[in-house]
Amino acid sequence: MAPRRRRKNSKAIKAVSAGVAVIQANIMTELLFNQSLPQFIMGGNQDGSLREGFKASSGVTRISLRELFQFDSYKGTVQTSLARQVSDNFKANFWAQAPMFVGVSVGNAMLKKFGAYRQMNKLSKGVGLNKMVTFS
Repeated sequence: MAPRRRRKNSKAIKAVSAGVAVIQANIMTELLFNQSLPQFIMGGNQDGSLREGFKASSGVTRISLRELFQFDSYKGTVQTSLARQVSDNFKANFWAQAPMFVGVSVGNAMLKKFGAYRQMNKLSKGVGLNKMVTFS
């Protein structure tokens, strides 16, 4: 029996996969928590700026990571629980965020199909970055 050849696992960062994941995470936080990804992690103000440290968000419809895990109390109204607010945010933001989520996936597939990533890989190989970054 012939010996099996092992494929070497590349330790390079898959730039496209990482980028698509960050963009889709941002879309999901805007869909469910009414904030961008940095605002969700750090806590955001009504004007869109980040709060100092990891604090609760200001605003009823905005939910931060801290509020989600009950590190700080959710500052909703008396009638609105955290689960109810996430549900309301989903209903209010679905038709704005769903096309973007689908568009990112379709755009990624189209760039792959048209060979844009192959060209970027050739360029990174020519510059000598292929050991650190790959596009796929």
